[in-house]
Amino acid sequence: MYKKDIINTIFIASFSIYGIGNYLGASSIPTLGLMVSALPYLLIIGFFLLDALYRREFKMNMRWRLYWLMGLFSLSCALSLYVAYFKGLPNTSFPIITTRALLQIVPFQAFVIVLWYNRNSDKKFLVKSTMLALSIMLFVNLLGWMGGLENAGHGFEGRLNLPFFPGIYTAAGMLIVMNLVFIRQIGRMWTDPGRWVWRVAFIAFNLVLAYFINSRLTTMVFFLVLGFAFLRLIRTNLVYWLSMFTIPIVLSLRYVVYQILSLPAFVALMHRVDFEDVTSFNGRAYLWQIGMDWLLRDQRGIILGNGYNGQYFLDLLTFYARLWSGGKLDTVHFHSSSLEIAVNQGLPAFILFAYLLYKVFQYFREKYFQRHPDGDFYIAIIYILFVLQIDTFAYMGLGYIIFSLLLARVVVKEEPSLQTLEVAKEVDTLHVA
Repeated sequence: MYKKDIINTIFIASFSIYGIGNYLGASSIPTLGLMVSALPYLLIIGFFLLDALYRREFKMNMRWRLYWLMGLFSLSCALSLYVAYFKGLPNTSFPIITTRALLQIVPFQAFVIVLWYNRNSDKKFLVKSTMLALSIMLFVNLLGWMGGLENAGHGFEGRLNLPFFPGIYTAAGMLIVMNLVFIRQIGRMWTDPGRWVWRVAFIAFNLVLAYFINSRLTTMVFFLVLGFAFLRLIRTNLVYWLSMFTIPIVLSLRYVVYQILSLPAFVALMHRVDFEDVTSFNGRAYLWQIGMDWLLRDQRGIILGNGYNGQYFLDLLTFYARLWSGGKLDTVHFHSSSLEIAVNQGLPAFILFAYLLYKVFQYFREKYFQRHPDGDFYIAIIYILFVLQIDTFAYMGLGYIIFSLLLARVVVKEEPSLQTLEVAKEVDTLHVA
């Protein structure tokens, strides 16, 4: 077995192990669950260090500036957790904070190592192995659900609560990410029915699961991104800049959104189309408005941040915590990755995050136009750009790990595959002859 086969096996299993760790942490011992989630990434890093000691030299061809910027951002995530701990955030402890901080740092480092070991692999490695890993994670969740397990951290009665996700909205987000990758692949496979028929079936199955999870915002963003793709708006940089203003746009157009969702097709799809519920986005609009007011007027901690769950220390969401969560002030958040990063880590950290997002967007957009296999992620990245504004999918969870993987692809420079090198060697031999 090659070294990279060991690395790849751990990588493919890492998403499922991460999910199992989520369940253990929510249902029993938080520190144990977090350590289980981090274990595959630590194994990859440990394997690399042992290999480096044995070989005595490693030359990694990378975009080092991006590597250090991501290191700085992940360190900012970790430090915000310690700030919250020392400021007295309830229901936490030093071991919990430390293991959570570790989980913000090690996945990106592990993904860089995985992609370095596969620098000469087939061009389809990233998309094939990632879709396989996420599919296995989904299968493990379905097995757990059929075995009677439900999400121990965040779920709702009457909906599909898959057990090994941080929450039901994260599950819906992952399903949509997978579907958008498969939809892109179908668009390139019309002449090969044998390859796209199973993808169509998988997409349909995922949509059924998303229907029973019943996350309306996730579904709305999914159709929005499909609309952008149909109108070819994804061909420009405009879609990136538009995503940065998602919250002001949806707050301005929420009554239009209600009229659209009131159409019979959407009523059947969304289950719940109530005027107050839709126009407030199930109460999230109030949270976003408070977050925007903090950004434009309050601005306490806007430079260095306020620590993880910074809204708790600023007393911003107390009213809604008492209204929705029985007074548990430390559990209510902004339902927005962008606002969470800005309030918790400071505006400079969010600007850094936005820059890293842009580099990911730019790289995969280029691959999309080149019809490179990595370009299959491009439409899914556009979905992540929009959903991170109105959900915590990309904040310290599965979405953040997926983002770390995609950025690692940008950081590790491509090298010719072994097949390309062999062809070049044959051509060179012919010239010599």
